[in-house]
Amino acid sequence: MSEIEKITLFPLATASHAHGSQQYENWVVRQRLEAESKGMVDAILCTETLQRLNGALMLYDELRACDAKRYLDAYFAEHFASQNRRPTFVLINRLYNDMRQEMEDVAAKEKLSDNAKLNQLCTLLTDLYSTNTEARGTKARSAVDSYNTQVYGFDFAQI
Repeated sequence: MSEIEKITLFPLATASHAHGSQQYENWVVRQRLEAESKGMVDAILCTETLQRLNGALMLYDELRACDAKRYLDAYFAEHFASQNRRPTFVLINRLYNDMRQEMEDVAAKEKLSDNAKLNQLCTLLTDLYSTNTEARGTKARSAVDSYNTQVYGFDFAQI
């Protein structure tokens, strides 16, 4: 993110907020709006990318690295698959490709126990729906079981 910030001539002041925070995202949005009003194409591209990278950091903090990686992969596949050879476009794409392997490594090493919030959610859902047979019916319990199986790779219906 810092490298993208360095190459961009932002219309407003430089960032003073931590990456991965809501305040940083608000700053990026203000930069994008100002860049759009001035027709600064490169700054617009950079701010859109910075907003996605910041969103991925927030996802990583709240969920898992694989969720953040999937979020970024979708963005880059959609927006950077074209043959646009604008220098800023090429640089951002290269920076992303350079960090993909590191993201894949972090996601591969991740364990369920690494995320306290997901553990709490898992426990709550399991307590509410798997152990209480009267809790909102079979469809709700089955949906939660399916969700937990997909997210955690464990069949909670067997509890």
